[in-house]
Amino acid sequence: MYKVLLVDDEVYVRTGLRRLIPWKEIGYEICGEAGNGAAAMEMILTHRPDLVITDIRMPVLDGLELIRRSAEAGRPSVAFLIMSGHEDFKYAQMAVRYGVSDYLLKPVDEDELQAALRKLTNHWRARESKGIRSMAAGSAASVVAERMEENDREAIRQAVERLADELDARHASEETIRRTVGLLVSAVAATIEGMDGSVKSLRTLDRLEGGLHLPRATESWKPGLLDFALEGAALIDRLRRERLHGGIHRIKAHIERHYREEVSLKRIAAHFYMNPVYVGQLFRKTYGVYFNEFVLGLRVREAKRLLRLTELRVYEVAERVGFGRTDYFITQFEKLEGMTPAEYRGRLLRRQGTAGGAHDKTELE
Repeated sequence: MYKVLLVDDEVYVRTGLRRLIPWKEIGYEICGEAGNGAAAMEMILTHRPDLVITDIRMPVLDGLELIRRSAEAGRPSVAFLIMSGHEDFKYAQMAVRYGVSDYLLKPVDEDELQAALRKLTNHWRARESKGIRSMAAGSAASVVAERMEENDREAIRQAVERLADELDARHASEETIRRTVGLLVSAVAATIEGMDGSVKSLRTLDRLEGGLHLPRATESWKPGLLDFALEGAALIDRLRRERLHGGIHRIKAHIERHYREEVSLKRIAAHFYMNPVYVGQLFRKTYGVYFNEFVLGLRVREAKRLLRLTELRVYEVAERVGFGRTDYFITQFEKLEGMTPAEYRGRLLRRQGTAGGAHDKTELE
C-alpha cells in the first residue's frame, strides 16, 4: 500500500477526499490529515507518506512552500498532487515546476483523481521494475533547478554538492550520472525557453555535456555542472527582469481598464501573482508616479469628462469613476484641480453662457 497524506484547511474537503474513492482497492491508504502546511510538514517527517495531496492556498504555510521544505528536509522522494481553484490555475502551473506529479481543479472529480493516482502508480511500478532508485537524485536535481530560479549563488553551490553527494553515496554509474544531469538540463532548458530564452546561449552547456562523455565522467561532471548552474541562474534572472518590466506594462493596461472598480495595489498584485511592495516600487520606477496617484489621475480625468458632457450629479459621477464616498471624491478632485467638481462644472456653464450671449448679440447686430 502507498501511504497518502491529505492536506487542506477545509475539513469538509479532506472528508470528501476520504470518501471520494475506494483508496485501498487501488493500492493506497490514508495515513493522516493536516489542516495547514506547517502541520503537514511535521507529518511528512513522522509518517513518511509516499504521496501528499495538498491545497495550494492555506494558512501558516502554503502548498508551494510545503513542497520546497519537504525537499530541503531530506524527503525528496515524497510525491505531490496539488489541488486548486480556477482562480489559482496559473499558480498551480507554477507548482508543476516544483516537481509535483499532477494538479487537480476543485471540486475534485472522482475520475480525474483516480486517473492521477493510476498515472503515479504506473510511474512507481515502472521505476521499481527496472530497479532504478533515482527518485532521490532526481529530486536533488530539481532542488538545483529551483535554486537556479532563485539565483542564490551560495545555495546553488550547496544544492550541486548535495546532488553530487547523493550520487556518490549510491556509487552511481556513469549512465545514471548522465541521465540525472540530463534531466536537470532539460528542466532548466524548459524554464529558459518558457521565458523566451535559449539554453543554447549558455557557453557552459557544451563543456558540461563534453565532461559527461569523458572516460572518467564520474569525476569530471561536477565542476561543469556548477558552472552551468551559475551561468543558467544568471540568464534566468535576466530573463525574469525583462519579463517583469513587460509585466508592469500589462499591469498599467489592466488599471486603465478597471480603475472604475475597486482597485488597490494589494488587489492588483494578487491578480498578477506578484509582491505588492515590489509592484509599487517597479511602477514608480517605470512611470515616475506612485500607483495611487496614477489611479487618482485616471479617475479625476474621467470625472471631468462626465462633468463636462453629462448632467450626472456629483455623487453619481463619484460612483461612476470608482469612489465609494462622495466627500472623499470631492476632496481628491479639489486637491488635483484646485476647485470642487461643482465649481468645475459651474465654471464651464458660465463660459458657455458668456459665449452664447456674445453669439446672440452678434446675431442681433
